[in-house]
Amino acid sequence: MPSPTKPVSSPSAALKAMAEGETITVCKVAPAGALQARSGKKGIVFFWRYSQGTTSQRLPIGPYDPTPGHVNKHTPTAAGYSIAAAIKAAEALAVQHTTAKAAGGGMGEILEQQKQAKAAAKAQQEAAFTAAKAAADAIEAAAKYTLRALLLAYCDH
Repeated sequence: MPSPTKPVSSPSAALKAMAEGETITVCKVAPAGALQARSGKKGIVFFWRYSQGTTSQRLPIGPYDPTPGHVNKHTPTAAGYSIAAAIKAAEALAVQHTTAKAAGGGMGEILEQQKQAKAAAKAQQEAAFTAAKAAADAIEAAAKYTLRALLLAYCDH
């Protein structure tokens, strides 16, 4: 956090004043949790911190994009998130968390479902790749035994 002797006028000023390895709370997020930023070797990364039961965890949102024209945008760019976009992403995670919590679960169950969905999608993608490779190999093998291939082999001999 910035030094107490230097008043910080805005969250963007606080982010600029961060030292490497420092974590600050940018703001509270409705309905649950807080938006935090951590400065590292690769730049500043936003996190959403939440509590479930007696444990507190944080989920990465994405890198901070400090470009001047991006400060007030509510959508992330390829370079990262503006403060407003990070707040919006944290609010979306908070709504998911409170909805799951009301249903008797929580963010842990949501993350597990996302992990399983990613694993299933990866397995499906690998299966499709394997099937496409097998089809390509079959086409290549079939092309090896055509009349054209036979005549070319005969002429080359």
